[in-house]
Amino acid sequence: MNIWVALFAVVVYNWLPLLGITVLVALLCFIIRWALRSASQAAGHVSHDDAGD
Repeated sequence: MNIWVALFAVVVYNWLPLLGITVLVALLCFIIRWALRSASQAAGHVSHDDAGD
């Protein structure tokens, strides 16, 4: 087995949990921002509908 392949495997195995957590947090932040934006848009549309009526 190649030493570089083994070293790369060890590094990836050690950094995988941290990388997974980082991706999870980034995805969570993206979902929260999308939810807030869609909620604000929905609120804006509701207020516009009320004003239109």
